[in-house]
Amino acid sequence: MRLIAFGVACALLLGACSYTFIPLTPRPLALPPAILVGAQSALTRSQDRIVLRVTLQQVPSEGYLSASLYRDDERISEDSKLVSPGTASVDFDLSEARLGAYRAYLFWQGAIVRQFEFNLE
Repeated sequence: MRLIAFGVACALLLGACSYTFIPLTPRPLALPPAILVGAQSALTRSQDRIVLRVTLQQVPSEGYLSASLYRDDERISEDSKLVSPGTASVDFDLSEARLGAYRAYLFWQGAIVRQFEFNLE
């Protein structure tokens, strides 16, 4: 008897449920225009300095392009340059060259664009 009562109660309760509307296709995201960095861009050693040379293929609007340089796990330098749609390349003179593994991150409008690596032995 209890089992029948439980079955009837479940049928009444579950039958009253309605689905919450969830759209199957989400609305398109409004992404900011992207900056395109050329394949010739590189983190290199120039004499006794670590230099990030960036070639730009597309700059959507005027803004700051920033670079942060890390040696092993320590941030040792950062720099920003103002770029406009006509800018073809930018050089960041980031640090004195010492032994270690270097990583540079390139940022456009606060979002990471690309990572570069260079190992100085």
